[in-house]
Amino acid sequence: MKIKKIIIFLSKKILGVPNPKIFFESKKRSFEKNFFTKKFNSKDFVNFIEDLGIEEKDTVFFPSSWNEFYNFNDGIKDLINSLIEFLGDKGNLVMPSNTNLYCEGSIFDVKKTPTNAGLIAELFRRSPNVKRSIHLNSSVCAHGKNSEFLCRGHEKSISSWDDFSPYKKLYDLDATILTVGCGYFFSMGTPWHRVDSIMLNKEDKKFKKIYNKKIKYFWKDCQSKGEAYCLIRQKEANLNFINKYLKDVPHLNNKISNLKGYSVKVKPLVNKGVELAQKGITMYGKL
Repeated sequence: MKIKKIIIFLSKKILGVPNPKIFFESKKRSFEKNFFTKKFNSKDFVNFIEDLGIEEKDTVFFPSSWNEFYNFNDGIKDLINSLIEFLGDKGNLVMPSNTNLYCEGSIFDVKKTPTNAGLIAELFRRSPNVKRSIHLNSSVCAHGKNSEFLCRGHEKSISSWDDFSPYKKLYDLDATILTVGCGYFFSMGTPWHRVDSIMLNKEDKKFKKIYNKKIKYFWKDCQSKGEAYCLIRQKEANLNFINKYLKDVPHLNNKISNLKGYSVKVKPLVNKGVELAQKGITMYGKL
């Protein structure tokens, strides 16, 4: 923890940002803008996700980075609307709506607490007919046929991705993770942490050591308020490590202009994660 604080201090002092990764990603993006200049619109984007296997009526979990949409001619609302319209009345669009609140006694306001999952996710959170689950650190927002079902009861989750959570429901609905602007497979996808909750439910001592801190928080929405508890992770994820073991999980990569994306079904990804975790191979390295 002390080393992390030193890195943040030096990064702020030398680079002007708390995380050196942010600085170098910004420089890389500025460089790439000289080479990737092809513009695209909402219709092109829909074609792009169709090539990634997304279909009408699908349930889609959508992590994203708006920073990488610099060749997109339309706005964020156009992007969100194009996704909703494509999935249709029987589909579901779900986005992460997690927060930076990890402290004892924090207040989670369903309507007002912003998400740290990026600009697209934040504007989606504020969009009409979007539901939000109640959870301090791993909330989701959803629009579509099953939005209420997906968001209901998340405040009961002690581990953020357990059987009360939207992530278990995404698994049961055979949802697809559609990650755009964060690189190729596997670079982002909160439903993966469903693995952690499954292992905690199995009373796995190594995972219990990672999640050995429990905090109490308070929540409120328009009609009610309450208190809940959640576990806080004490170990950083290492995607470079786990990626070596995920090559046989069916997935698709695609690119439009500079924008990279991938799709993968939640169910085989989580199943593979559990299989690996039982061998001590995890997102956190070998345990």
